[in-house]
Amino acid sequence: MKLSSFLYIVLFLISHINIICLVIKNSSAIKRTNFLKLFDLIEKKKTINKSTYTFLRLKKRMFFTSNLLIHKHEKFVNKYTVIKKLFHYIMENKETLPKWSMPSKENKKITNLMVNNSLTRSKVEFIPQESNKIKWYACGPTVYDAAHLGHARTYVSFDIIRRILSNYFKYDVFMVINITDIDDKIIKRSNEENVDFSVLAKRWEVDFWDDMKNLNVLLPTSITRVSEYVNDIIEYIKKILNNNYAYVSEEGSVYFDINAFKKGRNHTYGKMEPESVKNEALVLEGEGDLGIVTKNKRNSYDFVLWKASKPNEPSWDSPWGKGRPGWHIECSTMASNILGNILDIHSGGIDLRFPHHDNELAQSEAFFDHSQWVNYFLHSGHLHIEGLKMSKSLKNFITIKNMLKTYTSNQIRILFLLNRWDGFMNFNPNGESMKQCIEIDKFITNFFALLNMKIKNVIFNTAILYWNDTDNKLNNFFRETKTNVHQFFLDNFNTPEALVAIQKLITEVNIYLEHNEKLQIGLLLEIKQYISFILEVFGLVYSLDSDTYPNSKKIDDVLHVLGTYRNSIRCHLQNNAKLLRNIQKELKNKTVKREHDDNSVTSNLTETDQDIYTNFINNIKNNNEILLKECDLLRDQHLLNMGILIDDRPNNEFVIKVLDDNQLQQEKNKREQEQQKKKQTGNHKKK
Repeated sequence: MKLSSFLYIVLFLISHINIICLVIKNSSAIKRTNFLKLFDLIEKKKTINKSTYTFLRLKKRMFFTSNLLIHKHEKFVNKYTVIKKLFHYIMENKETLPKWSMPSKENKKITNLMVNNSLTRSKVEFIPQESNKIKWYACGPTVYDAAHLGHARTYVSFDIIRRILSNYFKYDVFMVINITDIDDKIIKRSNEENVDFSVLAKRWEVDFWDDMKNLNVLLPTSITRVSEYVNDIIEYIKKILNNNYAYVSEEGSVYFDINAFKKGRNHTYGKMEPESVKNEALVLEGEGDLGIVTKNKRNSYDFVLWKASKPNEPSWDSPWGKGRPGWHIECSTMASNILGNILDIHSGGIDLRFPHHDNELAQSEAFFDHSQWVNYFLHSGHLHIEGLKMSKSLKNFITIKNMLKTYTSNQIRILFLLNRWDGFMNFNPNGESMKQCIEIDKFITNFFALLNMKIKNVIFNTAILYWNDTDNKLNNFFRETKTNVHQFFLDNFNTPEALVAIQKLITEVNIYLEHNEKLQIGLLLEIKQYISFILEVFGLVYSLDSDTYPNSKKIDDVLHVLGTYRNSIRCHLQNNAKLLRNIQKELKNKTVKREHDDNSVTSNLTETDQDIYTNFINNIKNNNEILLKECDLLRDQHLLNMGILIDDRPNNEFVIKVLDDNQLQQEKNKREQEQQKKKQTGNHKKK
């Protein structure tokens, strides 16, 4: 090793010693964020030299031998997965990424937003191509089977980003999502099930959008289907041929000419994963399950634009004979057709980065004959189940529908909010992560219920308007939270930190409500409005908020009157019960003046009189108990079965919560478990 390289490594170690120590210190429960911090500074480099590469290989050996990357509590990821990730990181950075051009800032909406751009593998400032308008194309599903948790991770994450851009930063977002309804996987599955490919695709497309609706994912501005754009695809391919970036093979297929493209003006192939360009396995995977193996390709890495037809496959007429579109050309054509020659954002899962997205870039830049078709490429991170890829063969395949049978859409969305959208995510169905999501969901629901009740109980005309120290403290914390959340959003849509900030604000409000009788309603309403707004930006829905649904204000008022009426009866009955118990205690010693006694003397009650009074009191007690049971039945059965939960609190207060189906089932399960515990405790005492 040269002396300069050795010195570089020493200096690099010194500059990163705090991060390395952090990893070693937390080796028993290392988290993904700590692992990623180790590479943050390196990732900012657009190129990598030999010395840095040598250092990375050294780090790989260090991790391998020290066993630091095993999460001992929830098996966050096994060491082989992380080592593989580290190795891929090293290999990725061996290649130099091409130059990326930031759009001009002139006459643009500037927010100082930084986003992780796959075209630079770093955070860069987001600048729209035109004013405050964002043209966004998202790769949609290939519809041949049920959508799974990986799909949920991608589409919910980008739905959150879309809401932040449009609702929070006020950009004008035009979003397009495609449906791939012509594909090898669809054709293969339709042949297996002996149904027409279009019937199969339509069935699963409807199923996909049903899942998205249940996850509260907004519909895109435009939905494109490949089957409706075949003629446009043919025209698109013809222009690429005319630009001399493609050729026709003997069997009638059309291939993209990678070497010709690389020789073109300012063109680079493999912009995002140059290290994968010669990965034959990935290249073949991109050609599809039914791809034609041909010797007529000029280069083994050239990819297909138009597939010549084969028996039992759908086909369309073209200048090159019957065939169908290749996978990559579909997205290029549909995105260009609607959004034009430059996209602000293109998004998809990280597994699509190569070859699909790199091939899309090449095709589109060959079509328009310029060097930057997409300004910002966003890729959602991998999702693994207990450290392994999701697979039916491993029996860890979780569909969205099955997930929604156990958890609410809010709870699933919170799961993704707690993870960085572009980071690796490991999900353990039986781990602590979903318990945490349920608790956060319950925490927010209870907050709105309590806050609404407190606000309703304050009569504004008699409220104290003077601000004391606790009022000022809450107000300052609120303003600080708003600043922090804004900074978190600017930092590559940092939802984990933003959600934590909102939870802290809710905690402060709860403390304020608990310890203060005189409340500043104006401040509380402003905080409620802000929290509701941020939760809406997250795509979370809490139905008790009167402003969320039409007529819910009237329903809320009716529930409040009903709850108040029940609570009033219950309080009177409880007071009567106390009074009757006191009368019973004193009855035996009680004396009365007998009207028929000529001497008008006081005497003790006779046994008969005592029986009469006792029976009278017992009848009143029994009626009291019956009415109390009716109040409990109203709370525990009648209203609960309708999804209305009355939560009785100390000091004759109560909170009303409106539950959705999943929350209702969770509440019933919780009560059944409590009943079982009581029975077991009772049986144990009898023994």
